Amino acid sequence: MVGELTVFSAVAYDGPVVGVMRSLKAEGRTRLVRPLGAALRTTLERADLVPGGLVAALATGTVIPVVIPSSAAAFRRRGYRVVDLIARQAGMRCVPVLRSVGAGVDQRALGRAARESNTEGMFAVRFVPGRPVLLIDDVVTTGATLRAAAEALREAGVAVLGAVTVASTPLRWSSGQGRSPREQ
Repeated sequence: MVGELTVFSAVAYDGPVVGVMRSLKAEGRTRLVRPLGAALRTTLERADLVPGGLVAALATGTVIPVVIPSSAAAFRRRGYRVVDLIARQAGMRCVPVLRSVGAGVDQRALGRAARESNTEGMFAVRFVPGRPVLLIDDVVTTGATLRAAAEALREAGVAVLGAVTVASTPLRWSSGQGRSPREQ
């Protein structure tokens, strides 16, 4: 859990997964979205957020997949949005309900309190889709980004069912927050 948000993650963010994500983000090795998309798809199939299954709800449009948007600077630097690529590989057509606002700093070196402060007001809602949404992200560490996105959506009247991420830091699992692949 991230606050009141149920989060399902495919793999632990440690070992080779860290290298894969860095290669995708920093080196432009976009072919790496294949295994990440497959892992995300498996997690979608196992997530028990809606009766009848999340994959079916996403396919019928009963639930809208919403990616956590990259910052404008990250998009300019890479030329692509990491989470969009992974989500597409997992078979999702995500809707750009959120947009990134402000110029938050790179969160990798920030602690929990600084991340919370950095993500405050980070997202704006482009439009209200009229159906519940599922947040999609690459990695959850402290949960600050997911909390900020869910808060922006809820303040706009959007129902947020939960979130699915490719990876989660082992700290989240050892503290009893979130669900590891071993629990799914």
